[in-house]
Amino acid sequence: MGNKAHPVHPEKQPLISCLCVTHLKPRMLQRVIECFINQTYENKQLVIVYEEEDQATSEFISTRHFAGNIKRVKIESSGIKYH
Repeated sequence: MGNKAHPVHPEKQPLISCLCVTHLKPRMLQRVIECFINQTYENKQLVIVYEEEDQATSEFISTRHFAGNIKRVKIESSGIKYH
């Protein structure tokens, strides 16, 4: 008799975008990524923004493989470069 929740297909859910601006905090970034991945909401994306001069973050990002819903945006001295 009660209302049964019907699962919503991910493509019908609104896209939730999470923005992470980071600087010299690769361990914290790792925690952010893990928390993002563990969220149960399916139609989501994480956008990581970091500066070109941030070698710690650049190295962290270059040594990992990311799912398609995790985007990286490097702010270069000449402008923005999307990965």
